Amino acid sequence: MRNSSIFSRLLAFVIDILLLMLFVCLLLISIIAGYSLSGTPFSAAQTSLLVFFFVCGSFFTFIFYFTYLTMEGNETVGKRFFQIKVVRPDGTGLSAGRAFIRCIFYPVSLSFWFVSLLIALFF
Repeated sequence: MRNSSIFSRLLAFVIDILLLMLFVCLLLISIIAGYSLSGTPFSAAQTSLLVFFFVCGSFFTFIFYFTYLTMEGNETVGKRFFQIKVVRPDGTGLSAGRAFIRCIFYPVSLSFWFVSLLIALFF
């Protein structure tokens, strides 16, 4: 088993995020189209409810995608393209709990990466 480069992991993540963005845009379009077909005019309360459903749907899509597709040695679409598997040090696949924790820490680690990039560029 070989370790993958940071570049291939980054590209795999970008592919996954682009795929999720496409799905989430389709989700938003279907929410708006479904509400528009009801014939009810958009008010502030309905708009906030639509935004709430969109944000919840996006969040759960992200959680499901990265948790379900990385547990038990499986791979996401981007990881499959670059032939990357997420495994524990002993070579076994991640449990559902570990995959979930890993998924939750994606946004946290990305925020630190962005801060590190800003520090590297401007200081």
